[in-house]
Amino acid sequence: MMTGATSGCSDNAGPEIAPLPDGGGGDGGNRIDGGGGTGAAVDSGSDAAVDDSGTTQTAKLLVGVIPTPTADNVSPEGETLAQLDVLSAGARGVALQRRWSDLFETLQLPGSPVWESLAQTAELFRVSGRSVLFGIGLTSGIDDAIPEQRVAWESDQAVQGVRRAVDKAYATFGEELVYLVFGREVDLYVNAAASAQRKAFQDFVAKAVSYAQGHPNKPVTTRVGVSLNAKAVTEGSALTSSLAQLGDVTVVTYRALDKDYRAVPPSAPAGDLDRISQAVSTDAGARAVVLEEIAYPSSEETGSTVEKQATFYDSLFQALKSRRDRFPFASVLGLNEYAPTMCPAIAATWGANGNDAAGAAACSIGLKSSEGEAKPAWGTVVAGMATFFNP
Repeated sequence: MMTGATSGCSDNAGPEIAPLPDGGGGDGGNRIDGGGGTGAAVDSGSDAAVDDSGTTQTAKLLVGVIPTPTADNVSPEGETLAQLDVLSAGARGVALQRRWSDLFETLQLPGSPVWESLAQTAELFRVSGRSVLFGIGLTSGIDDAIPEQRVAWESDQAVQGVRRAVDKAYATFGEELVYLVFGREVDLYVNAAASAQRKAFQDFVAKAVSYAQGHPNKPVTTRVGVSLNAKAVTEGSALTSSLAQLGDVTVVTYRALDKDYRAVPPSAPAGDLDRISQAVSTDAGARAVVLEEIAYPSSEETGSTVEKQATFYDSLFQALKSRRDRFPFASVLGLNEYAPTMCPAIAATWGANGNDAAGAAACSIGLKSSEGEAKPAWGTVVAGMATFFNP
């Protein structure tokens, strides 16, 4: 058995981390019609795939929880403790998003502390046999996250800068990196930008994706995609649809909230997942969809309760059982609730700056309280991770 001490990240042994039954997280999947590493043709209504030899296989689904630390320990140490918590609970894959402007001090100069922390995280996941989605946040809400001001997307400075970020990511992560993702809900930025900026941004993202896909140091396990909000994918413009098709997989954040930031019915996941999958399917086949960030509030201000939150996640995992061929990765946000002072800023990254309902939702999406006290949904998600722990 491995403990947190093997990572070199903490002086405390921490909770034990059980090894995966297959020895690792596996690849991140690609298209369902043969690009996902199994050579499988899949019945969309089943979680079983038939490989080229005629053997029935179960599609691999990596489930995890984003390791948000407790409110009183928002620090590298607190993040490490949160990572150990989710790994010991059975997480197979975890999404880690970092803004580009936090990763680099300038377009040329990487920020040493953040990359040192990421290298420790990469080692922890690597030796634990778990998988990582790493996102380079090109935007934050409706704003860009370029490390330097007054730099245009179409400039050579920006293009070379994002290539340096890709270089650094591939130098930091190894086979544990199953997804490299650009942006975080880039549709929010696109919808707020002027038309000329939209075209320049689309071209920029396409160049970044192409560079990442063709990089000589890209791990064979890694797939590349662009992060969009699920509603933008199902209801979006031609530009949003084009961004969703870039790369190897479509990457979405799935916040189960309506337009007024109130909780949708807990039974929503099955229909929502089908709509997302249908929106990105093409004549080439059903495209794999990565659920980078799944969130459901428990606040009564959003029309929810802690019981409804748990019911939602139960519905989600039931829906994924028969759709795991199309959804190879699902990461729940998050382990602990954010501190109340942080919630307005979190809502702003959703494009809801100053929206009280969004703030209430942001403050109640954790599976534990901001002090680390488990809510009913934590037990539901732990049981869900156990369901998908093998294969």
